[in-house]
Amino acid sequence: MEVLRLATLCLVRDGKLAAEFDQKMADCFNDCVERPQLEQARTITLQIKIVPNGNDPLDACRTDFAVKSSLPAVVVSRFMKANARRRGLVFESDTDDISIADGQQALEFEDGDES
Repeated sequence: MEVLRLATLCLVRDGKLAAEFDQKMADCFNDCVERPQLEQARTITLQIKIVPNGNDPLDACRTDFAVKSSLPAVVVSRFMKANARRRGLVFESDTDDISIADGQQALEFEDGDES
């Protein structure tokens, strides 16, 4: 039997809590590597709730553990052209260019024939 301390958290649920924390840490690190231009913090929170069970505090306490992480949102921006006739914004799925002249049509390829 272990006493719950910072040093023994890695033993909770046979290491499952530590594994979850390590995964969240890796996710945050990988996000920093993949998106270094984003200066927002990546955060990891270990929350421990201790709830008394019954009238005798020495009897037992329910202990809940939660590991959460927060990564900056992924934002995808592009310009889209307003099209009143189609009542919406229009765009070409394969480019960010919006300089499509009125009446200009995009090339349409059959599946597998884009050469």
